[in-house]
Amino acid sequence: MPWVVSARSPAALRAQARRLAEHVAADPALRAQDVAHALATTRAVHRHRAVVSGADRDQLLAAALRFGRGEGSSGVTPHDAAPGDLAFVFSGQGSQRNGMGRAAAEAFPVFGRALREVCAALDPLLERPLTSVMWAAPDSDEAALLDDTTYTQPALFAVQVALYRLFESWGVAPDHLVGHSVGEISAAHVAGVLGLRDACTLVAARSRLMGALPPGGAMVAVRITEDEVLPWLAEVADSVAVAAVNGPHSLVLSGAEEPLVALTDRLAAAGHKTRRLTVSTAPHSPLMEPMLAAFREVVEALSFSAPAVSLVSTVTGRPLTEAEARDPEHWVRHVRQSVRFRDAIDRLREARVTGFLELGAEPALTPMIDECLSRTPRSRGGRAAEPARRGVGAAGPAHRGRPAAPPRRAGRLGRGAARSAGCAASHVRVPAAAVLAGAGARGPGGPRCRGADAGSAGDAATAGAEPSGLASRLSGLDDAEQDALVLALVLAETSAVLGGQELSADDGHRTFKELGVNSVNAVELRNRLIAAAELRLPATLVYDYPKPNAVVRLVRERLAPAVAPGRHVASLVAELDALLAAGAEVPAEAMARLKAVTAGARGRTVVPIPAPARRWTWRRPVTRTCSV
Repeated sequence: MPWVVSARSPAALRAQARRLAEHVAADPALRAQDVAHALATTRAVHRHRAVVSGADRDQLLAAALRFGRGEGSSGVTPHDAAPGDLAFVFSGQGSQRNGMGRAAAEAFPVFGRALREVCAALDPLLERPLTSVMWAAPDSDEAALLDDTTYTQPALFAVQVALYRLFESWGVAPDHLVGHSVGEISAAHVAGVLGLRDACTLVAARSRLMGALPPGGAMVAVRITEDEVLPWLAEVADSVAVAAVNGPHSLVLSGAEEPLVALTDRLAAAGHKTRRLTVSTAPHSPLMEPMLAAFREVVEALSFSAPAVSLVSTVTGRPLTEAEARDPEHWVRHVRQSVRFRDAIDRLREARVTGFLELGAEPALTPMIDECLSRTPRSRGGRAAEPARRGVGAAGPAHRGRPAAPPRRAGRLGRGAARSAGCAASHVRVPAAAVLAGAGARGPGGPRCRGADAGSAGDAATAGAEPSGLASRLSGLDDAEQDALVLALVLAETSAVLGGQELSADDGHRTFKELGVNSVNAVELRNRLIAAAELRLPATLVYDYPKPNAVVRLVRERLAPAVAPGRHVASLVAELDALLAAGAEVPAEAMARLKAVTAGARGRTVVPIPAPARRWTWRRPVTRTCSV
């Protein structure tokens, strides 16, 4: 059950959550379901948002209270939604997994009907029924076929179309579409470019012809820029190519195995990180040439229309025009040319897209989107991902400031739920294999955790803005105490992305990889830390700072300008006493502030300190206070 809250600032969001917890705790008659319904359907929507989730009332209350106190909680997903458009992103080959779509088909009738409809059109074009491969027993021979291109691409198409229909039934409609490689066929279908039967014919022919190519292809992911890699490719251009430009430093090379492996070894020796991909073919490389003529014949027999929704093509990195959509050569080039995913994301950013919803079996593109948004020099937004765990997604942020057509949440929260008092809402997580990746503009009242990698909470502090919540909590602590508090925060957020795994301070010396953080939940961890610390952090945080203790040092560094040195009340009083003893004057305004400070400290645990014999104008003994 989700409780969704929103506010105009991170501090106000925490206060909202705290007041919500206190309000519900004070009224045992309030049901968790009633509160969820009221929050999701009767409250205004603000930019800073969080979803508090739990299996029962006690879990929801505990999570809301911890978040309100500024503590990490696995039951809370923060989100920052700037006004702007929403793009649906369809992932490509490599995001498949055994059993994908089965639980969703059982849980959601809309998803199940859409999946059956697509499979009914695809099955006659395949040797085996698609679901018999998708849902085969793990480790069986039939399950292994899911990694065969012949079945991989149709399976991804079927699941993505069913997910689109599910979100569509909830009132979540995209302003733009983009698909990575075969994902562009899914995008083209839901955009109206291809009817279902033609789309199934296209994807089945594409996968069958690719799968029939001679073995010997390979693909390798490399951390390098496109400009840097081109000289390396000069000698093997006839057999190896850039298959995909996924980010500023994220490329995929594809081609004949022998020259590609040799090139990979040279790149690794030069210090570039490489990773061999598990594929049976080499899409977007010269090895595709033998299939293009036969594929062209299939495509020329299909009927195409203009896209009804803006579709940014990864062939060109630009919106697909009517002429391109109707041109069979576009879809032939789509098989052979590089996937310009980074260019497509840049174009969407320029089109004022501030939200990305990835539809697929796994959130494969979320880290790439995050990197693209974080590295662009003119970035309107700096973070891209709240990747959900397998089988969990985010629907509510798709609202994106369009109150005329919000997602229909009431039906998911129960028909009989009563309205009750609470806080603002807009972000609801629902059981579906989707991933939200959000980014927003820096503007009046906007967050400080946006833009390029550089920057800190100190930026806001020097500009006269209020320090972040974490900076305020650190102020007054010595170095060891600050380290301990930040480490506790980092470990709490790490535990949250790992599903509540118990961690201790000793784990600060272990690598995130050893703790179980992978490339996808690393993005979630980075974004949870951004929200918790109200601080900009690099897209490659876990890669550049591989241990929690390293992240602690980075956070301390960037918060340093906004955090006062560790000082204790007793030392401050002694310093003030010394100043007065030296003859320092006390202006009336300062005296009034001193009185206000001491008056406001009533009710705290106090340590009596005798008043100095001179300079003080109090008519009664002075009491100094400190919190313990």
